[in-house]
Amino acid sequence: MVERVIDENEVEERSMKEILEYDFKDDPVYKLCLNKDDLELDMLFSPAILGLSKKVVYSTVDAGKILQRNDSTIRNHFRTDIIKYIKPEKHGKYYRLDYKSVFRLHMVFVLMENTSSTSTDILIEAGLQQPEPFADSSPTIRKKQGHKESGLQSFDSAGYEDLAERVDILEHFSVVQTHRLNISEYEKQITRLNQIVMENAHEIEKIKTAEHIKYLEDRQSRLLTASLNKTFEKKGFFGFKKPDSLKVELPSDLEEELKKKKEDLIAQNIKSHEDQVANAKSEILRIEKDLERERGRLDQLATNEEHRIEAKPKVIEEKAST
Repeated sequence: MVERVIDENEVEERSMKEILEYDFKDDPVYKLCLNKDDLELDMLFSPAILGLSKKVVYSTVDAGKILQRNDSTIRNHFRTDIIKYIKPEKHGKYYRLDYKSVFRLHMVFVLMENTSSTSTDILIEAGLQQPEPFADSSPTIRKKQGHKESGLQSFDSAGYEDLAERVDILEHFSVVQTHRLNISEYEKQITRLNQIVMENAHEIEKIKTAEHIKYLEDRQSRLLTASLNKTFEKKGFFGFKKPDSLKVELPSDLEEELKKKKEDLIAQNIKSHEDQVANAKSEILRIEKDLERERGRLDQLATNEEHRIEAKPKVIEEKAST
Protein backbone atom coordinates (compact mmCIF):
# COMPACT_ATOMS: atom_id res chain seq x y z
CA MET A 1 0.00 0.00 0.00
CA VAL A 2 1.36 3.45 -0.91
CA GLU A 3 1.50 5.83 2.04
CA ARG A 4 -0.55 8.96 1.45
CA VAL A 5 1.53 12.12 1.41
CA ILE A 6 0.10 14.93 3.51
CA ASP A 7 0.61 18.35 2.01
CA GLU A 8 1.61 21.37 4.06
CA ASN A 9 -1.79 23.09 3.90
CA GLU A 10 -3.49 20.00 5.30
CA VAL A 11 -1.01 19.82 8.18
CA GLU A 12 -1.72 23.47 9.02
CA GLU A 13 -5.38 22.60 9.62
CA ARG A 14 -4.59 19.77 12.02
CA SER A 15 -4.41 19.92 15.81
CA MET A 16 -1.04 20.42 17.49
CA LYS A 17 -1.07 16.78 18.65
CA GLU A 18 -1.53 15.57 15.07
CA ILE A 19 1.14 17.99 13.85
CA LEU A 20 3.67 16.75 16.43
CA GLU A 21 2.85 13.10 15.74
CA TYR A 22 3.38 13.75 12.03
CA ASP A 23 6.59 15.80 12.44
CA PHE A 24 8.19 13.41 14.96
CA LYS A 25 7.05 10.04 13.59
CA ASP A 26 10.67 9.24 12.61
CA ASP A 27 12.34 10.96 15.57
CA PRO A 28 14.35 8.38 17.59
CA VAL A 29 13.81 10.16 20.93
CA TYR A 30 10.05 10.36 20.33
CA LYS A 31 10.06 6.63 19.55
CA LEU A 32 12.05 6.05 22.75
CA CYS A 33 9.35 7.89 24.73
CA LEU A 34 6.62 5.79 23.12
CA ASN A 35 8.47 2.56 23.91
CA LYS A 36 8.93 3.38 27.62
CA ASP A 37 6.36 1.41 29.62
CA ASP A 38 6.43 3.90 32.48
CA LEU A 39 5.63 6.89 30.26
CA GLU A 40 2.08 7.79 29.28
CA LEU A 41 0.97 9.85 26.30
CA ASP A 42 -0.47 12.46 28.67
CA MET A 43 3.09 13.20 29.81
CA LEU A 44 4.16 13.97 26.23
CA PHE A 45 1.03 15.80 25.13
CA SER A 46 0.29 18.00 28.12
CA PRO A 47 -2.21 20.86 27.76
CA ALA A 48 0.67 23.35 27.57
CA ILE A 49 2.34 21.40 24.74
CA LEU A 50 -0.96 21.12 22.87
CA GLY A 51 -1.24 24.90 23.16
CA LEU A 52 1.95 25.50 21.15
CA SER A 53 1.74 27.39 17.88
CA LYS A 54 3.62 26.76 14.64
CA LYS A 55 3.74 30.50 14.01
CA VAL A 56 5.32 31.57 17.32
CA VAL A 57 9.01 31.65 18.17
CA TYR A 58 9.54 31.28 21.92
CA SER A 59 12.25 32.71 24.19
CA THR A 60 13.79 30.54 26.92
CA VAL A 61 11.59 32.41 29.41
CA ASP A 62 8.47 31.62 27.35
CA ALA A 63 9.55 27.98 27.02
CA GLY A 64 10.15 27.84 30.78
CA LYS A 65 6.59 28.99 31.47
CA ILE A 66 5.20 26.38 29.07
CA LEU A 67 7.31 23.56 30.54
CA GLN A 68 7.08 24.88 34.13
CA ARG A 69 10.84 25.23 34.38
CA ASN A 70 13.04 28.15 35.33
CA ASP A 71 14.82 29.96 32.55
CA SER A 72 18.15 29.07 34.21
CA THR A 73 17.33 25.34 34.02
CA ILE A 74 16.78 25.55 30.27
CA ARG A 75 19.95 27.58 29.73
CA ASN A 76 21.90 25.05 31.80
CA HIS A 77 20.81 22.31 29.37
CA PHE A 78 21.87 24.52 26.46
CA ARG A 79 25.43 24.49 27.85
CA THR A 80 25.59 20.72 27.31
CA ASP A 81 25.69 18.57 24.17
CA ILE A 82 21.92 18.01 24.40
CA ILE A 83 21.57 21.31 22.55
CA LYS A 84 22.49 19.37 19.39
CA TYR A 85 19.18 17.55 19.66
CA ILE A 86 16.99 20.43 20.83
CA LYS A 87 18.23 22.69 17.98
CA PRO A 88 17.31 26.18 19.26
CA GLU A 89 18.27 29.17 17.14
CA LYS A 90 20.82 31.50 18.69
CA HIS A 91 20.47 35.25 18.24
CA GLY A 92 23.43 36.96 19.88
CA LYS A 93 23.38 35.93 23.54
CA TYR A 94 19.80 34.67 23.40
CA TYR A 95 18.11 31.51 22.18
CA ARG A 96 14.82 31.20 20.34
CA LEU A 97 12.78 28.00 20.06
CA ASP A 98 10.09 27.02 17.59
CA TYR A 99 7.39 24.53 18.56
CA LYS A 100 9.61 21.59 17.52
CA SER A 101 12.48 22.70 19.76
CA VAL A 102 10.10 23.22 22.69
CA PHE A 103 8.71 19.70 22.19
CA ARG A 104 12.22 18.20 21.95
CA LEU A 105 13.17 19.94 25.20
CA HIS A 106 9.95 18.68 26.78
CA MET A 107 10.76 15.08 25.78
CA VAL A 108 14.25 15.43 27.29
CA PHE A 109 12.76 16.57 30.62
CA VAL A 110 10.15 13.78 30.56
CA LEU A 111 12.78 11.10 29.93
CA MET A 112 15.29 12.39 32.48
CA GLU A 113 12.69 12.83 35.23
CA ASN A 114 10.63 9.69 34.73
CA THR A 115 13.11 7.11 33.46
CA SER A 116 16.73 6.21 34.03
CA SER A 117 17.77 8.02 30.83
CA THR A 118 20.61 10.54 31.05
CA SER A 119 21.38 13.32 28.59
CA THR A 120 24.14 11.10 27.18
CA ASP A 121 21.65 8.25 26.64
CA ILE A 122 19.33 10.61 24.78
CA LEU A 123 22.13 11.90 22.56
CA ILE A 124 23.20 8.35 21.73
CA GLU A 125 19.58 7.40 20.97
CA ALA A 126 19.27 10.44 18.70
CA GLY A 127 22.43 9.39 16.85
CA LEU A 128 24.27 12.57 17.85
CA GLN A 129 26.88 10.86 20.01
CA GLN A 130 28.69 7.57 19.77
CA PRO A 131 28.92 5.26 22.80
CA GLU A 132 32.24 5.38 24.59
CA PRO A 133 34.66 2.74 23.36
CA PHE A 134 34.90 -0.36 25.53
CA ALA A 135 37.79 -2.68 26.01
CA ASP A 136 37.30 -4.54 22.73
CA SER A 137 37.66 -1.27 20.77
CA SER A 138 40.90 -0.24 22.49
CA PRO A 139 44.22 -0.52 20.66
CA THR A 140 45.21 -4.14 20.16
CA ILE A 141 48.19 -5.50 21.97
CA ARG A 142 50.99 -6.07 19.54
CA LYS A 143 52.76 -9.35 20.03
CA LYS A 144 56.24 -10.30 19.08
CA GLN A 145 56.19 -12.14 15.80
CA GLY A 146 57.94 -15.42 15.17
CA HIS A 147 58.79 -16.16 18.80
CA LYS A 148 56.90 -18.64 21.03
CA GLU A 149 57.71 -20.03 24.43
CA SER A 150 55.82 -23.11 25.65
CA GLY A 151 53.16 -22.47 23.02
CA LEU A 152 52.44 -18.93 24.33
CA GLN A 153 53.31 -15.68 22.54
CA SER A 154 55.41 -13.30 24.62
CA PHE A 155 55.02 -9.55 24.66
CA ASP A 156 57.84 -7.32 23.45
CA SER A 157 58.36 -3.83 24.88
CA ALA A 158 55.89 -2.34 22.40
CA GLY A 159 53.29 -4.85 23.57
CA TYR A 160 53.70 -3.80 27.19
CA GLU A 161 53.44 -0.12 26.19
CA ASP A 162 50.21 -0.80 24.35
CA LEU A 163 48.90 -2.74 27.34
CA ALA A 164 49.63 0.26 29.56
CA GLU A 165 47.90 2.53 27.07
CA ARG A 166 44.91 0.22 27.05
CA VAL A 167 44.66 0.43 30.84
CA ASP A 168 44.96 4.22 30.66
CA ILE A 169 42.10 4.38 28.16
CA LEU A 170 39.88 2.23 30.36
CA GLU A 171 40.69 4.34 33.40
CA HIS A 172 40.01 7.52 31.41
CA PHE A 173 36.68 6.10 30.25
CA SER A 174 35.73 5.17 33.82
CA VAL A 175 36.54 8.64 35.17
CA VAL A 176 34.69 10.35 32.29
CA GLN A 177 31.61 8.22 32.88
CA THR A 178 31.69 9.02 36.61
CA HIS A 179 31.75 12.77 35.89
CA ARG A 180 28.97 12.44 33.31
CA LEU A 181 26.78 10.51 35.74
CA ASN A 182 27.44 13.16 38.40
CA ILE A 183 26.51 15.92 35.94
CA SER A 184 23.32 14.12 34.96
CA GLU A 185 22.35 13.62 38.60
CA TYR A 186 23.02 17.28 39.43
CA GLU A 187 20.89 18.36 36.46
CA LYS A 188 18.03 16.14 37.66
CA GLN A 189 18.29 17.54 41.19
CA ILE A 190 18.20 21.13 39.89
CA THR A 191 15.19 20.32 37.73
CA ARG A 192 13.33 18.82 40.70
CA LEU A 193 14.20 21.79 42.93
CA ASN A 194 13.09 24.27 40.28
CA GLN A 195 9.81 22.40 40.12
CA ILE A 196 9.46 22.83 43.90
CA VAL A 197 10.12 26.56 43.53
CA MET A 198 7.52 26.90 40.77
CA GLU A 199 4.87 24.90 42.65
CA ASN A 200 5.30 26.83 45.91
CA ALA A 201 5.37 30.18 44.10
CA HIS A 202 2.07 29.19 42.49
CA GLU A 203 0.62 28.30 45.90
CA ILE A 204 1.76 31.64 47.32
CA GLU A 205 -0.04 33.51 44.53
CA LYS A 206 -3.20 31.45 45.14
CA ILE A 207 -3.14 32.29 48.85
CA LYS A 208 -2.60 36.00 48.18
CA THR A 209 -5.48 36.05 45.70
CA ALA A 210 -7.81 34.15 48.05
CA GLU A 211 -7.06 36.45 51.01
CA HIS A 212 -7.52 39.56 48.87
CA ILE A 213 -10.94 38.29 47.78
CA LYS A 214 -11.87 37.68 51.43
CA TYR A 215 -10.70 41.21 52.27
CA LEU A 216 -12.86 42.69 49.50
CA GLU A 217 -15.88 40.64 50.60
CA ASP A 218 -15.43 41.67 54.25
CA ARG A 219 -15.01 45.32 53.24
CA GLN A 220 -18.08 45.20 51.02
CA SER A 221 -20.12 43.56 53.79
CA ARG A 222 -19.18 46.30 56.23
CA LEU A 223 -19.99 49.01 53.68
CA LEU A 224 -23.37 47.42 53.05
CA THR A 225 -24.12 47.27 56.78
CA ALA A 226 -23.13 50.90 57.21
CA SER A 227 -25.28 51.88 54.22
CA LEU A 228 -28.33 50.05 55.56
CA ASN A 229 -27.90 51.66 58.95
CA LYS A 230 -27.79 55.07 57.33
CA THR A 231 -31.09 54.52 55.51
CA PHE A 232 -32.82 54.11 58.88
CA GLU A 233 -31.61 57.45 60.11
CA LYS A 234 -34.18 60.25 60.47
CA LYS A 235 -35.32 61.30 57.03
CA GLY A 236 -34.89 64.87 55.84
CA PHE A 237 -37.31 67.34 54.34
CA PHE A 238 -40.17 65.65 52.38
CA GLY A 239 -38.92 62.30 53.68
CA PHE A 240 -35.82 62.12 51.45
CA LYS A 241 -32.11 62.67 51.93
CA LYS A 242 -29.86 64.33 49.45
CA PRO A 243 -28.04 61.74 47.26
CA ASP A 244 -24.62 62.89 48.48
CA SER A 245 -25.62 62.26 52.06
CA LEU A 246 -26.18 58.57 51.26
CA LYS A 247 -22.53 57.97 50.39
CA VAL A 248 -20.86 55.60 52.86
CA GLU A 249 -17.15 55.25 53.52
CA LEU A 250 -15.38 53.11 56.06
CA PRO A 251 -13.53 54.89 58.82
CA SER A 252 -9.79 54.98 58.10
CA ASP A 253 -8.96 52.99 61.23
CA LEU A 254 -11.37 50.22 60.16
CA GLU A 255 -9.92 50.24 56.65
CA GLU A 256 -6.43 49.84 58.06
CA GLU A 257 -7.63 47.08 60.37
CA LEU A 258 -9.05 45.09 57.44
CA LYS A 259 -5.86 45.53 55.41
CA LYS A 260 -3.68 44.49 58.34
CA LYS A 261 -5.84 41.42 58.88
CA LYS A 262 -5.38 40.47 55.24
CA GLU A 263 -1.61 40.95 55.33
CA ASP A 264 -1.29 39.00 58.60
CA LEU A 265 -3.26 36.06 57.19
CA ILE A 266 -1.19 36.08 54.00
CA ALA A 267 2.07 36.16 55.93
CA GLN A 268 0.89 33.34 58.17
CA ASN A 269 -0.36 31.10 55.35
CA ILE A 270 2.54 31.55 52.93
CA LYS A 271 5.37 31.17 55.45
CA SER A 272 5.84 27.43 54.92
CA HIS A 273 5.80 27.91 51.14
CA GLU A 274 8.32 30.77 51.33
CA ASP A 275 10.58 28.59 53.49
CA GLN A 276 10.42 25.80 50.90
CA VAL A 277 11.24 28.26 48.10
CA ALA A 278 14.18 29.71 50.05
CA ASN A 279 15.55 26.25 50.90
CA ALA A 280 15.16 25.03 47.31
CA LYS A 281 16.89 28.12 45.88
CA SER A 282 19.73 27.77 48.38
CA GLU A 283 20.13 24.11 47.44
CA ILE A 284 20.07 25.01 43.73
CA LEU A 285 22.94 27.48 44.22
CA ARG A 286 24.96 24.83 46.04
CA ILE A 287 24.31 22.16 43.39
CA GLU A 288 25.04 24.59 40.54
CA LYS A 289 28.51 25.14 42.02
CA ASP A 290 29.05 21.37 42.15
CA LEU A 291 27.70 21.09 38.61
CA GLU A 292 30.08 23.73 37.25
CA ARG A 293 32.96 22.03 39.06
CA GLU A 294 32.08 18.67 37.48
CA ARG A 295 31.79 20.25 34.04
CA GLY A 296 35.16 21.90 34.52
CA ARG A 297 36.74 18.57 35.46
CA LEU A 298 35.16 16.88 32.45
CA ASP A 299 36.42 19.65 30.14
CA GLN A 300 39.89 19.33 31.65
CA LEU A 301 39.87 15.57 31.06
CA ALA A 302 38.91 16.13 27.44
CA THR A 303 41.69 18.72 27.04
CA ASN A 304 44.27 16.42 28.63
CA GLU A 305 43.19 13.56 26.37
CA GLU A 306 43.49 15.77 23.28
CA HIS A 307 47.00 16.83 24.31
CA ARG A 308 47.96 13.19 24.93
CA ILE A 309 46.71 12.14 21.49
CA GLU A 310 48.45 15.08 19.81
CA ALA A 311 51.73 14.29 21.60
CA LYS A 312 51.62 10.54 20.88
CA PRO A 313 53.19 10.65 17.36
CA LYS A 314 56.07 12.74 18.70
CA VAL A 315 56.67 10.31 21.57
CA ILE A 316 56.69 7.36 19.18
CA GLU A 317 59.08 9.16 16.86
CA GLU A 318 61.44 9.98 19.75
CA LYS A 319 61.43 6.36 20.93
CA ALA A 320 62.06 5.09 17.42
CA SER A 321 65.11 7.34 17.08
CA THR A 322 66.72 6.03 20.27
